[in-house]
Amino acid sequence: MAVRAHIDVFTSIVCGIDGSAESIEAARQAGRLAAPEADVTLAGIVNETAAVSIGWPAVPIAGAARVTREAIEAGFEAARAELPGHVAVQQATVTGPPAPLSVVEARAREATVIAVGSHGHSRAAGIVVGSVATGLLHQAPCSVLLSRPAGEGFPVSIVVGIDGSAHSGRAAAVAAVLAERTGATISGLVAMGGDKIDFALVRLVVNDSGGFPLRDDERDPVDALSHVEADLLVLGSRGLRGVRALGSVSERAAHRARCSVLVVR
Repeated sequence: MAVRAHIDVFTSIVCGIDGSAESIEAARQAGRLAAPEADVTLAGIVNETAAVSIGWPAVPIAGAARVTREAIEAGFEAARAELPGHVAVQQATVTGPPAPLSVVEARAREATVIAVGSHGHSRAAGIVVGSVATGLLHQAPCSVLLSRPAGEGFPVSIVVGIDGSAHSGRAAAVAAVLAERTGATISGLVAMGGDKIDFALVRLVVNDSGGFPLRDDERDPVDALSHVEADLLVLGSRGLRGVRALGSVSERAAHRARCSVLVVR
């Protein structure tokens, strides 16, 4: 498949490590998607006060999981074992609330993508307690990979949401690059239950990304995208931040999807 629009977000990767199996899976998936000469920073954020935050500035909430330096160090070792030999790996440990510091680390490293594991929190819970995934989807300066458990061959299949917009065009270009790199199948999904779709623009997006099968779904975009059967769902972000992002299709679908989700910025 010849891809005319070469866009690759897996060149400078920050992967959040807290020692959990979910964070190690995020590192594994980021490694599978990494560009040939990518650099990966394993970012361990020690949460010794057992508090998370709501928004920025932080409002501490007691009762969050406590993440120790020992857990981070063990996580680093496990994550390194999952990464391919062709990537340059470094690690950094900072102390504080996870989501805000993940954003700071991404900016400091000039990251093109942040990878984090989903711990199964609902979107509503994430908004209330300030989960790392929710915070990053709202505030990250770059693309975000929200990983969920997948087979050893990840990714076998990639689905990209397309509505003909510029941000869906960027998502399609990224998805095409990843499919070409990994050998995954790629297809596009058009949700018909939302705003009116201009199919001339949809076809242009598909053609500019090298061409791939396309299907439509009569449901609204969040429902259609949330029920995708694939290893990886790729969505474009309109670039909204903070409270404005709470109603975005990509943010809502990322929380509800059954597979890993890459939100492209």
